Amino acid sequence: MVKGIRLADKQEQKVSVRSECLVSGRIVVLSDSDGQDHELVSMLESAGYRVEALTQFEAFKSICDRGTAPAAVILDRKFKKGESPPARILADMQAQCQNSVPIICLSAQQDVVARLAAYRAGVTRYLSKPVERARLLRIIAESALQPPEQPYRVMLIDDESEQQTQHAQMLRMAGMEVSVVNDPLQVTERLDKFAADVLVLGMEMELCTGPELGGILRDDPQYAAIPIVYLSTESELLLQIQAINSSSENFLSKLVSPSHMIGVISKHARGYRRGLEKAEILRSARYELERQQQALDAHAIVSVADLSGNIIYVNEKFCEVSGYSSAELIGKNHRIIKSGQHPDEFYTEMWHTIAGGNIWHGEVCNRSKNGNLYWVDTSIVPFIDAEGLPYHYISIRTDITHVKANEIAMVKAKEAAEAASRAKSEFLASMSHELRTPLNAILGFSQLFSMDEQLPQSTRDNSRQIEGAGRHLLSLVNDMIDLARIESNQLDLSLEEVKVKGVVCDSLNMVQSMAHDRGVKIIIMQCEVMEITVWADFNRLRQALINLLTNAIKYNKANGTVHLVCEIIEDSARIAVTDSGVGIPADKRERIFHAFDRLGEERGEVEGTGIGLVITKRIVEAMGGTIAFESTEGQGSTFWMELPLATFHERSGLPAASSSATGASFHSEHAHADRPVVLYIEDNPMNLRLMQQVFSSRQDWELRTATTAESGLEMVRANPPELILMDINLPGMDGYQALSQIRAEPGAAHIPVIALTANAMKGDRDRGLDAGFADYLTKPLDILKLLGVLDNILN
Repeated sequence: MVKGIRLADKQEQKVSVRSECLVSGRIVVLSDSDGQDHELVSMLESAGYRVEALTQFEAFKSICDRGTAPAAVILDRKFKKGESPPARILADMQAQCQNSVPIICLSAQQDVVARLAAYRAGVTRYLSKPVERARLLRIIAESALQPPEQPYRVMLIDDESEQQTQHAQMLRMAGMEVSVVNDPLQVTERLDKFAADVLVLGMEMELCTGPELGGILRDDPQYAAIPIVYLSTESELLLQIQAINSSSENFLSKLVSPSHMIGVISKHARGYRRGLEKAEILRSARYELERQQQALDAHAIVSVADLSGNIIYVNEKFCEVSGYSSAELIGKNHRIIKSGQHPDEFYTEMWHTIAGGNIWHGEVCNRSKNGNLYWVDTSIVPFIDAEGLPYHYISIRTDITHVKANEIAMVKAKEAAEAASRAKSEFLASMSHELRTPLNAILGFSQLFSMDEQLPQSTRDNSRQIEGAGRHLLSLVNDMIDLARIESNQLDLSLEEVKVKGVVCDSLNMVQSMAHDRGVKIIIMQCEVMEITVWADFNRLRQALINLLTNAIKYNKANGTVHLVCEIIEDSARIAVTDSGVGIPADKRERIFHAFDRLGEERGEVEGTGIGLVITKRIVEAMGGTIAFESTEGQGSTFWMELPLATFHERSGLPAASSSATGASFHSEHAHADRPVVLYIEDNPMNLRLMQQVFSSRQDWELRTATTAESGLEMVRANPPELILMDINLPGMDGYQALSQIRAEPGAAHIPVIALTANAMKGDRDRGLDAGFADYLTKPLDILKLLGVLDNILN
C-alpha cells in the first residue's frame, strides 16, 4: 500500500505538469529563413491560432518555460541524415513538456531517408509540400491535445476501489469529469444519467468480467459506439484475447503512467465526440436532403430514365400531372407522353445534348393520359460514370401550362389592341378626310366671295363671317382629332434641338391678327434668352404656345395686355404667358385641365370647346416637360411651360423642306403658246366647282378637269399639261398609283404633280413628298397660298 501511495504522489505531480502544458491555443512555427513562413502564419492566424514564428532551433529550448506548452509545433525546414542538434533540442523540448506537444514537419523532400531523419528527430507527422490548408488544419486539430470546450466524461468501472480512486483523481486533475462505478451490473443504469465519452473497465471483476460487460454493451445499439479501454495485468492475457474478440479499443496496464493514460483516454474521447458530430452532420444532411426532396416533389415533376429513355423512377407530381400511375409509367419510354407538337429535330437535338454528357434545358409540350396538352419547363441532367459516359438521365420539370396560356392570351390581346389601334387610326384618318372635304368648299367659296370686289361690301363682309366660322370649325376638327390621337397613344413626336426664338416668332405671327381684332397688346420680355434651345418637337411646341397665347387673348379684358416671358430655370427653359383678364376662381382651378370643361363659360361669348389646355398639357408632358399656372381673381392668370434645355447645333448644308407657299420651280417643255394648261383630277363636284371659280379669276391659265385617275391619264397622254393638281382619294386608281403611272410615261414623267387632298394626318405630307409629289397641299385650301404655288410654277 505504501508503494501504491508513493506512486499516486508521483502521478499527481506529472498530471499537474501535463494539465498546465495542455491549456494553449499557441502554434510555434520554425522555418529556415525570415519571411518564408509569412503565408503559413497568416493562414494559422485566420484559423484562430496565436502564432509564434522562430528561425533558430535553439529558441525551442524555452518554449515550455512559460508554463504553457504550444498546441503544436510546425517545422518548415529540411532534415539531413544524422542531423543531431535538431533531434537533441526536440527531445529536450518534449521532455520539458512531458512529450505532450505534437511536432508537424512540412517539407518538399519526399524520399524515405528524409522522412526517417525527421521521425528520428522526434517529429509526430511528416507532410509533403504543397499541403492543402484544410488538411493541415485538420491534422493540427487531430494532433494537438487541447482541452475541449466541454470536459471529457469518463466512467471508471472496477470493483478494486483503491486503485480506481487513484485513476479517478488523476483524470479529474487533467480536467475530465469522472463517474466511478463499483458494480458492473449497474453500468447501463448509470449511463442513462452520465453520458460517458469513454468507458474504462477492469478486466477481472467479481460479478462480471470486463470482456463480458464489453460484450453486453456492444450488443446494445444505445451504447455500442462508446469506446472501451481495459485496465489489465499481464496475468489476464486470456481475458485480453476475449476482449479483443469483442472489439475493444485499447488495453492499459493498471500501473500505466498518468501521461499515457490521459493521452489514450483523451484520444478515444475526442474520436468518440467527433464520431457523434459526424453522425449529427450526417443526420442533418439526411434531414435537409429529405426536406429538399419533399420540396422538390411538391413543386417539380421528376423522373429518371435509363440510356434508352425508359422510365425507372417517377415522383407523385409526375403521376398527378400526366394522369398515369407509377405502374403505368415505370418501364415505359418517355414517348408515352409525347404530344406531337414538336418536330423530330427538336427531340434529336435534345438527345444529342444529353448523350454528350451536357445538360439540356427547354420548354416541352406533353400530352396527358386523357389527351390534354400541358407545358413544362424542363432540365435534363445526365449522370456520368467514371469514364465520362451517361448512365442515367434525371428530368426535373415545372408545369408552365398557365404561363403559356397567359402568353397566348397576351398575344391575342396584343393583336386585338393593335387591330383596335389600326381601326382607330383609320377612323381618325377617315373623319379628318370627310370633315375637311366639305370645309374645303365652305372656306374656298367664302374666300372667293371676299376677294370679289364686284360684290357689295355687305356680301363680302358676310363671306368673311362664313370664312371665320369655317376656320373655327376647322380648328375644332383639328383639336378633336388631336385629342383622339393623344388618348390612343398615337401622338408622334420628332424631338430635336429647337430654338425658342423661332417658336415664339412663328406663334406670334399666328395670333397677331386675333390680338389686333380684340385690341389686346402683346408685350415680349427678356428677348435675349430666347436664343437658347430646348429639346422638343418644333411644330408641337408651337401648337402648345399658340394655345396659351390664344387663351390669353380670348379671355382678356378689352384693351388688355399679354406678357410673354422666356427665362432659364435651372436645367429647363420656361415660357410663360400672362394675361390681364379676370383670373380663375379658386374653386374652379382644379378643373382647368379637364376636357370639355370651360369653367362655366360654355354659354359665354368666347368660342371654344374646353380641350385646348388638355391637348397642350399632353403635348408638353410627352416632350418631357411640365405645365402649370397661377391665377389671381380680378388681375389675370399666368400659364407656363418648362422644357429641358438642349445645346443648339448650327445646321448647314441641308436642303430646305418643300414649302407649300414657295414650292420648287419647274419648267415644262410643253408650254402652250396661248396659256399654260393645268389638269385637276378630282371626283368631288363641289371641289371641282371651287377650282373652276379660282381659275376664272386668272385668264392666263387654262383649267382642265377629270373625275378619275384613269381618265386623267388618258388626257395626259393625249395632251400633256403644264401642271397636274390631283386628289389622293380617287375612285378606282388612287393618287399614288396615278402618280406612279405618270412617272412611267416618257412624255409626262417631267410634269410636276401637286397633291391637293384632305389627307392631313401626321406623316401624310412626308409620305406624299417621298412618293414624288412636287408639293402637298391639304384641304381646306388657302386660296392665296394655292395661287402663290401656281404662280411660282407656271410663271
